[in-house]
Amino acid sequence: MKILMAIKRLEDMAGGAERVFLQVAEGLQTQYGHELVLVTFDRKKAESFYTVPEGITWIRLGIGDSSKRAGYLETLKRLFLLRGVIKKISPDLLIPFQHSMFVPMVLAMTGIKIPVIASEHIVPDHYKSRPLEFALLILTGLRCQKITVLSDAIIKMYPKILWSRMVAISNPVVISNQVADVVGVLEKRKTLLSVGRLDPQKDQKTLIDAFALIADKFPDWDLKIIGEGTLRSTLSRQVEDLGLSERILLSGLTKNIMHDYQSSQAFVLASTYESFGLATAEAMSVGLPVIGFADCPGTNEIIKDQKNGLLVSVGRKDGRAKSLARAMTSIMSNADLRQSLGKQGRKDMLVFSPSTIVSQWQDLIKSVI
Repeated sequence: MKILMAIKRLEDMAGGAERVFLQVAEGLQTQYGHELVLVTFDRKKAESFYTVPEGITWIRLGIGDSSKRAGYLETLKRLFLLRGVIKKISPDLLIPFQHSMFVPMVLAMTGIKIPVIASEHIVPDHYKSRPLEFALLILTGLRCQKITVLSDAIIKMYPKILWSRMVAISNPVVISNQVADVVGVLEKRKTLLSVGRLDPQKDQKTLIDAFALIADKFPDWDLKIIGEGTLRSTLSRQVEDLGLSERILLSGLTKNIMHDYQSSQAFVLASTYESFGLATAEAMSVGLPVIGFADCPGTNEIIKDQKNGLLVSVGRKDGRAKSLARAMTSIMSNADLRQSLGKQGRKDMLVFSPSTIVSQWQDLIKSVI
């Protein structure tokens, strides 16, 4: 079967959705023998941040700057070019990832009868300040045969008119053969790791404040934040103002994220909402104990409090930073707790193995074609 998969951008994109996009494409090719063609809005000579699997064709449309919001004329050009590619390739199925691609793809294929499985990787909370985008998502979603989201709970967050089209398929999580040294025997200094773009949704400001509250109690621990985003300068100033530039590291992007997971002793994510919490799941896959907020969708579906991690409930008097600091103290001060939580978390992630998730995609494809 010839399948055309599409996503807005792969160049310089170190996000979870882009990595999952390529993992699913590779799995459909290698496990089930489908012919895969990838389409993005990237410039013609762009190189993907993550490696595009061998044997898979990648078409870069090359109109405008895919890292920026497109203007009306640019959008129209992309729609016409996208329509031309669809007609030329004539695939049996279209799988656009994220609303930034499946909205224009559905508009571009007006009158073309090819089934579409759209894949959304964000929760409706993302659209609270974007009502037009949400309206377009709903309208184009009604023209798709199926829409994948990352959990059954997320389906219920969308309007009922879309429920019958929605299917929950989680992100794949690679289970490494290497297990993190959570005790920290091999490390001179211990690392509390956080991974995510520098964005208000991830709330690294609260995380930094929480670490500052307990930094003196744990002089042999550092906080390492991996990611890039619009808040880099703001967070850098916050770290400097707290006098913790030597203890809190804003490390930017990395292509070898597994090394950071494996060399850390604990993981924390202060997000206000997640669709799946891929970074948290990846941390658990190497046996790291994890911390997240109990009211964070996505996070609270992965972390089972006191079993494979800690879920933070915000007290009326303490606020987010103090509540988070308390949970961090529990993890950082107790090596036995880190080991027990990490061991259970690693077991819990086996249900998200790439082969299992790709088989769910294959079943969905068979139901549509």
